[in-house]
Parts: sequence; C-alpha cells; structure tokens
Amino acid sequence: MPRGRGARDLSDSPVIASVPIAPGSSQPKSSSAETPGARLKARLQQWLSDTAVPLDPVKQKMRDTVLSVVGVQEELRTGRKDANELIGHASWVTDQILAKIQAESVPDDATKDVTDALFKTVSDIKLFLKSPPSTVAEHLGTQRAERLATFRQELDALRIQFLEVRVVYLSQQDAGIYAGQIPSNLPLVEIPPAPTVFYGRDELVESLMQLLLREATCRIPLLGAGGMGKTSVAAAVINHTQIKDKFGENIIFLSCENLVSAEGIISALAAYFKLRHGSRTLADVLARLSALDCVLLVLDNLETPLETSDSHRVEQFLGKVAEVSCLSLMITMRGTTPPDCVVWEKAYSHPLDRLPLDAGLQIWHSIAGSEDAKLAELLTQLDGLPLAIRLMASQAQLSRMTPTQLLGAYENEATRLLKSRGGGRLKSLDVSIQLSLECKSMTEEPNAPRLLSVLSLLPDGVPLDALPAMLPSAMWTIIASASVLLQVALAFQENGRLRVLSPIRGFIQAKYPPQGSFLEETENYFMTLIRDYRTGAQSRKRRVEMISADVGNIRSLLIDFWKTADQSKNVKERLDATLQISRISYFSSYGDCVPMLATAEVALQAMGHRLGAARCIQNLGNLLYTQDRYAEAADKLREAKAAFEAIGDPSGTAQCTLSLGDVLYMEHQYAEVADKLREAKAGFEAIGDVRGTAHCTQRLGDLLIRQSRYDEAADKLREAKAAFESIGSIRGTAHCTQRLGDVLRSQSRYEEAADKVREAKAAFEAIGNLHGTAHCTVSLGDILYLQDRYAEAVDQMREANAVFEAIGNRIGQAWCYKTIGAALHRQGHYDEAGVMLNLALEIFESIRYHRGAAECNRCLGEVLRSEGHYEAAIERLTSAKSVCVAMGERHGVAECVRGLGDVLCAEKHYEAAAKRLREAQEVFIALGSPADAAQCCRSLAEVFSAQDRHVEVEAMLLEAREIFEEIKLPKRVGECTEALARLRLKAGQINPGEASDV
Repeated sequence: MPRGRGARDLSDSPVIASVPIAPGSSQPKSSSAETPGARLKARLQQWLSDTAVPLDPVKQKMRDTVLSVVGVQEELRTGRKDANELIGHASWVTDQILAKIQAESVPDDATKDVTDALFKTVSDIKLFLKSPPSTVAEHLGTQRAERLATFRQELDALRIQFLEVRVVYLSQQDAGIYAGQIPSNLPLVEIPPAPTVFYGRDELVESLMQLLLREATCRIPLLGAGGMGKTSVAAAVINHTQIKDKFGENIIFLSCENLVSAEGIISALAAYFKLRHGSRTLADVLARLSALDCVLLVLDNLETPLETSDSHRVEQFLGKVAEVSCLSLMITMRGTTPPDCVVWEKAYSHPLDRLPLDAGLQIWHSIAGSEDAKLAELLTQLDGLPLAIRLMASQAQLSRMTPTQLLGAYENEATRLLKSRGGGRLKSLDVSIQLSLECKSMTEEPNAPRLLSVLSLLPDGVPLDALPAMLPSAMWTIIASASVLLQVALAFQENGRLRVLSPIRGFIQAKYPPQGSFLEETENYFMTLIRDYRTGAQSRKRRVEMISADVGNIRSLLIDFWKTADQSKNVKERLDATLQISRISYFSSYGDCVPMLATAEVALQAMGHRLGAARCIQNLGNLLYTQDRYAEAADKLREAKAAFEAIGDPSGTAQCTLSLGDVLYMEHQYAEVADKLREAKAGFEAIGDVRGTAHCTQRLGDLLIRQSRYDEAADKLREAKAAFESIGSIRGTAHCTQRLGDVLRSQSRYEEAADKVREAKAAFEAIGNLHGTAHCTVSLGDILYLQDRYAEAVDQMREANAVFEAIGNRIGQAWCYKTIGAALHRQGHYDEAGVMLNLALEIFESIRYHRGAAECNRCLGEVLRSEGHYEAAIERLTSAKSVCVAMGERHGVAECVRGLGDVLCAEKHYEAAAKRLREAQEVFIALGSPADAAQCCRSLAEVFSAQDRHVEVEAMLLEAREIFEEIKLPKRVGECTEALARLRLKAGQINPGEASDV
C-alpha cells in the first residue's frame, strides 16, 4: 500500500539515479521523522526572516494561511487516516506555493488570486474537519470521502494554476555572479549562414519575413523541442535578401548557449557595441540599441539563461529590450511557453511542429541521394524531427547503408546513428536532448524525469487525465510533472495524449530506462486494460475501439518485459497479454506485433516454456501471412506445428495445418491446399472443435471459388456459415456471407451479390474488423465495375485503399489500384489507367503474387489494344494466359483468350479472332458466367460486321442483349440495341424514325 500522498514532498520522491542534475544544484533532504507541519513552519520562519519591509496584504494572507494549516494540524490530533492525509496534502501544497513567492518580490494579480483561493480552501477544510458528522451516511464515509476528494482536487488545481501562470519570483541575491569574461568562442558578430538543407518551413519563413518587413516592430518567439529546427528557421529569415536590405548591418545574432545570466547577455552585447569594460551596463546597451534607426536582435537558445537562478533578471532584461521602439526581437528557445515579460506575436506562440513526410524526403534526397522501399518507414520512425532526419541521412551518405539497413540498425543503435562528427547540440541528438534534461525546470520536478522514462516506452502516448490512474503513487503531482515535460518540449500533446517524439524515446530508453515503481505501475495499468478487453460486456467493436489507441503502448511494454523476463515474474499473465494483442493485430490490423512475438518466443524458449513458445511461433506465422511474407510464414507455421506435435497438442497442430493451407492458397498451390484443409478438418473433428471445422469448410469454399466451381463453393460456404452461426462467431459468419456475395457476383447476379456483401460489411464494422470491412468495400467496388458504374467503383476502391494503406495490406492496395486502372480504361483515360495498373503490377511482383500480376498484365494488354499497340498487347495477354494456365485459373485463361480475340479482330485477322472468341465463350458458359459469355457475343458481332455477315451479327447482338437484360445491365442492353438499329438501318430493314423501336 502506498503511503499517504498528503504528507508527500517532492524531496521525498527519488529521482532516477542516472538522470543528471544541473551543475550546482542539489537535492533537498528531509528526515522521515520531520512532519509536513514542521517543514512548513520552518519554511515560514525563513521566509519571514528574509523580509526587510512590512508585509503587504497578499503576503499577510499567505502568512495567515500557513499559520492556519499548521494550527489545524496541531489542533486535530485525529486518528483518522483520511483527515491526516488531507491536512498533510494541504501543508505540502501551501509549502510549494510559499517556496515560489519570494519575500521581497512584488506580488501580481495572479499571485493575489491564488493566495485568496488557497486561504479560502484551507478555511473550508478546517471548518469541515472540526465539524462532527451530521448524518449516518457522512459518518460511514460515503459523503465524507467525496468531500475530501474535492478538497484534494481544489488544492492540486491551485498548485497547477500557480505554476502554469509562471508566478515564479526568484531571489536576486546571486544575480550577476556569472558575469565576467565572455567565452572566446562566442559568435557575437557572425550571423549564422542560411541553412543549405532546409525544407518544410517555407510558409513559416515567408510569414516571419512579412512580419519583420512591416513598418511596426515585432516580438517573435520560436519555440519547440531540441532539434526541431528553431535556429535554422531564424537563420533562414535573417539571411533573406529583403531582411538584409531593411536592417542592413543592424542584425544582431547572439547565441546564449554559453550564457547563464542576464549580466552575461548584457556583457556580450556591450562587447558587440565596443563599450569600455567598465561601462557594460544595461543602460548603455539600451542606449546604443535605441540610437539605431532599425535593428533586429536575435537571441538564440535563450532557454540557457532562463533556466538559471538569474531567470528573473533575464526576464527584466527582455522586458527592457522589448521597450526599445526601433527594435524587433526574435528569440529561439526550447519549450512551449515564452517568458511572459514581453507581449509576443500571438501567431507564433505555439511550438514548431514536426516536419511532414514530404519535407523529410526532400532532406533525405539532398543529403543521402539514394532510397529504397523502406525510406518512408525509416523517416516515420524519426517522427519528423529535422535534426534526426539530417543526421540519419548523413549516416546513409557516409556509410553507404540503404534505408532498409538503417531501419534495421535503428532499433539497436539509435543513439549512435543520430550523431555526426564534431559533437555539439547541432551534430548530436544526444547532446540536444541532454541539454533539455539538465534544465532547471526538470531538476526542480523530480518526477518529471521518471515520467519521461515511462513515456519512452509508450509510443502512442497517454491521455493526460489518465496519468493519475496510471501512476497512483504520484497521483497528486504527476500532472505537474507532465506540465514540466510540455514546458521544456520533451513531450507534446497530440489528440489529447501526452507523447514523446520517437528519437527522444530512443535516447531515453538507451540512457535512462524506466525502472522501479513507475514501471511496475505502468505495466499493471496496461495489463488491466487487457483484462478489461477480455472480460468487458461491451460489443467487440467497442472493446477494440477502447484498446486500439493503446495497442502500440502494450506491445512496447511487452517487448520490454520479454527482454528481461525470468521465472520470478508473472510470465503467464504477460504471455496471455502477448497472444491477445497479437490476435487483435491479426483480426483488426492494429500495428505490427512481429517483433513482440519474436522477442517473447526467445524468452520462453530460454525458460523451457515449450507450449508458450509454440503459440508465439504460430501467431508469428499468422501475422507474417497477413503481411504477405508467405515463405517466412510457412517456415514459422511448420516450426510451430512440429512443436505442437512434440508436445501432444492436437488443437495447435490442426490450427497450424489450416494456416499452412492459407499460405499455399496465396501461392496458388491449389492441390496441396485441398490436402492441408482436409487434414486440418479431420484433426478438428477428432477433438470436437466446431469452430476449427467450420474454418476448414469455409476455406474449401474459397478454394472452389478460385477454381470457378461456384455451385459447389456456395454449398460449402452455406455449410460453414451455419456452423459459425451455431457458435456465435460473427467474424466467421460475415466472411461466409461476403464470399457468398462473391459467388453471386461471378454468376452475374449483381443485386443479390451487393445485398450479401453489404450484410457482411455491416457485421465486420460491428466488431471493428478493418480488414474484413475493407475487403467488403472492394467487393462492392468490383460489383459496381461489372455494372459499368465506373466512377462509383473508383470511389469504393479509393475508400478501401485508404484502409489497406493504414493497416499495411499491400495486396489489398494492389487490387484497388488494379480495379481503378481497369475503370479508367473503360472511361477512356488510357494514360492514367496504365499508371495505376503498373503500380499494382509492381506491388504484386514484389511479393511474388502471380495471380494479381497476371490480372494486371491482362488489363494492360487491353489498354495497349485500345491504344493500337497490338504486338505489345498480345505479349501482355499471352504472358497472363500462361500464368493462369499454370495456376488452373480457368476463368482467367478465358479472359485472356477473349482479349487475344479482340486484338486479332483489330488486326483484321477475323477467322482467328472468331475462333478465339468462341473458345472463350464456351468456357464462360461452362463456368456459369453469363456476363462474360455475352461480352464474347458482342465481340463476335464486331468480327462478323467487319466481314459483312449481317445475319450472324444480328444473331450475336440479340443473344448478347437478351443476356444483358436478364442480368440487369441496362447500359450494355442499350449498346446492343443501338448496334442493332444501325445494322438494320444500313440494311434498309427500318426507316430512320423507327430506330428507337428496335
């Protein structure tokens, strides 16, 4: 049980031993026997002794508040733990606020407001604790607990309010102690050159220029995390020709990186103006600045002097400088809040954002030049941090490593890779982050570094309001710690979540990994999320939605656990969580769990946990399958199957056999697929596994569809669907329904097919299955395409493609590109069609998915025929046909043969064309595909028309029209009717006015 937080002082909380403390600072010490009241009394005595003048009304009220808190503690010698905790908490909050109000400072309105509110809250607490319970309910604690909690919240709100408005008055007795000789390496006169590799900030630079070019002066803060490019933005602005033309030699760029006081800044400026050593005063500097017609002062890395004990004088200096009427001021500083002593331009009060991916690509190409398919993924890992991108690109240039190689190395060597020769904050991300860690704000809030260490394991971040529940031992102070991380830009907020940039997370994990109670509490918090997911009463979709935002966090925590796991830890719970998260990833496509499973398998093997290791290997194979990595998937599944057989686990054995069938299916080895499915089905039936048996039956139905045996396929799918319904499997039922829709589509029963697919899509959406939902969207797009509704088909494919891209399903993306290309071809957009089809072909070939590649080549052949490139068209169609023959794809073979017939017709080889078209028509009729058979009739009509065989032309058109009418394709019915009218008009069988009656 954690001890009462009411009596807790920041000094009681241990800091991560390895996180550095700023030079000259020290950790306050306290005896465990020292009570909060005694500590507060000592603080008050010291505070009063520092006062050389009578107390103003605000300080009087603060003194009275302190005495009231101490008095309540001494009066109420109660044995009630909740009362003691509340009094202790009030004492701690009062102590924190008192520590920030220096005795000789002049209080502002914000200080007065906080002091008044604190006095009232303490008075209310005193009255409440001294009053006896008035009701049984209050006595038992139901109302009392609520009231005590409210008081705690009010106290914390006051403390946070006080910190956020920055009412911080620091003693000036040490001001100026750092003044003295200016460092010899301080660049006073030299303006930094314009950055040579600078992308993604054009709009910002342009807006800053326009602001500086106005007649009125301005005050500009450039804020953000270390490495975000603040100095580069400033350099880009001040080196612009228009800025130089306006300010001339009166651009003063001062790096404050080595300055730790206001006197240091003033001395540096005095040296710039060549003032005598004894005359380096603020008044002299301000006089020189005021004497200029127009001046731009840039203070770079201003956080250095602002994070010292002289910060109050630094702010005073800024305030005075800002009053110079001819001066425009620009500062760069780490953090998210500029000093409040200046009225800054509101448009620039937010920190610099991360660079978009396209800007990262431009930086990469400027430095490294080369790229490969993994470049975008590598840049995504760098989270848009400009310094990290530049350093990684430099590594690529120097080492000749590809993005793929660097991506693999980044996970293990992030800090080494993000360095460049020479060191310093601009050439090493380590140095840049370390500077932020060592700042005064971080060392004054001991839990801030501990929170940062935990956040380094949470790539998805954490909602701010969830932090107290996640870290209950620090629940009363953790929001303040989060505020510090935001203030110094080591963390940022995104969609209401507190996040840390990926390169910073990598550095913290390597140098200051999480440990102790914070790590344990964080693990417990996320394990509870997993338990709630498994046992929750909500719908599966709702449960998936609730946990989806934290899948990456849980995955990262589990990887960290398995790297150091041993038998003394709760291995079973972590294994269950690992398998659960991998299943969520498999069914809902949230994140990549392959590294987690691989790490878990190694740990479990080392422990001798054979069954757990086998399950991880099995899930690893299944996930590799979803990533189109079929050879690797098959290897893992065979390994898992052998492990299950050795253990004597028939269920695991059958599951692996079924999954191997899925892999073989994607590799078009259909005979072996059938064998595996029958073997797996027998295994499931032997142990009475209805779900496993149903999956095998469903897969057999899928196989029959691929073999164009539609009636048999429908029977199998209906059988599987009934089994899934009997056990309440929504996903299994939905998949069977979707595939029954695909059967109906293949049989040209489009409306019935669409109804089935929409039913399946609704079911997938209800359980949050993105993969199934996207496949249904593709099926609906295919139906619309076959109905000649091309624009609608393209819309559906783009919708599905967005989902496939988000979940990393490359095959799904390729099918979308293929159908979009085919639709563009039908609309006469040949060039655009070729682009999309070649894009799809490239993906299919890269993952060795031969069926998809053959389909793309067939479609490209049709595009080439439309463009009059007949030889190239024949080459594409012949290649596609060979692949389909090898795979036993009868429907695909027939489509290629029909395409070849159309090319032969265009080349005026009419007899050969007719032979090909009749051959294709016979196959389509045998397969039960009336739309394709009717299209052959249309093509034959064109062949006969070119030969003036009008009787055969009419017969073919009438046959085609009848089929199109039956399957409800009105556009094609109309085309046939128009062709018949032209034919009969030409033959003189009708008059022009009778054409519409044909």
